[in-house]
Amino acid sequence: MPKVPHPISSISTELETASPESQQSFLRTIQQRRVEKELAVDLENQLIDSIGLWEKKVFLLDVEKEIKIDSGTVANGGTGKMNTLKAAQGVIKLTLPRNTTDGQTFILKAKVNTEEALRTNHIVKIRLT
Repeated sequence: MPKVPHPISSISTELETASPESQQSFLRTIQQRRVEKELAVDLENQLIDSIGLWEKKVFLLDVEKEIKIDSGTVANGGTGKMNTLKAAQGVIKLTLPRNTTDGQTFILKAKVNTEEALRTNHIVKIRLT
């Protein structure tokens, strides 16, 4: 006998592939309805992974920044100067390696265990002048 997919599983799959607006609309609809306790528990169990993935996408931000550096400084092995980026999270310090090339990109990853809801990755592209 063929296995029939659980209706909640199909909702979960649709929610994973839906646009953020559709996901928010679905969650608002669920919050506004009166549901039986068993259904609410089943929804929680089935959708917890989808909601977790959705939260990671919503609260993760990539900020791109270009830094211009004198090519002579890099050719001489650098000055050991620390570059700083001003961000909403505060000042971010970045020391470039001596073999940095034009167009090289560095990704400064967000802290995983941060208490802030919004986690930001800073993508820094180096331009030699």
